Amino acid sequence: MRGLRSGGHGLGPGACPEARHGRCGAHARHVHPPASHRDRLHRPCAGGGGLLLLSADARIGAEGEFKIGLPEVAIRMTLPIFGVELARDRLARNHLTAAVTQARIYNPVEAALVGYLDQTAPAERLRETALARARELALLPQPAFRNTKLKERSATVKLIRDTLMEDLRTFDGATR
Repeated sequence: MRGLRSGGHGLGPGACPEARHGRCGAHARHVHPPASHRDRLHRPCAGGGGLLLLSADARIGAEGEFKIGLPEVAIRMTLPIFGVELARDRLARNHLTAAVTQARIYNPVEAALVGYLDQTAPAERLRETALARARELALLPQPAFRNTKLKERSATVKLIRDTLMEDLRTFDGATR
């Protein structure tokens, strides 16, 4: 979807500190609960939102001229701890520095290789592909799915929760 941008744009060095902290904190609360949520969540993510992709159970992207990544460093922002830890948890280790510290942006096919997406599908088949995957996930028995997901992600969720408030206090959104 052309023209859509990720949540990081507009929060660069020119934004007031209150806006940066408020948006960053709200975004952290928005993205990290899915990682620890006890049941299945279904969220669309259109035209950006690398952090939302990193927190989703299943990530399917449309093939095409789309950009996926964490641009914060490139737009003069320090990536908050929750972003770094979600990336560390979900991205391929050999791509972590390029994706996080070097703000590399990927097309959907590359994003699947790096770990932002689990798979891609032609745009005209995206809905059908996503619904098929959702049906597969819905067949997984509870509480086994819920409990295993909590165990799989517990270390990352704990680290984010333990460091989030301090990280927000020192987050300047810009370089220093």
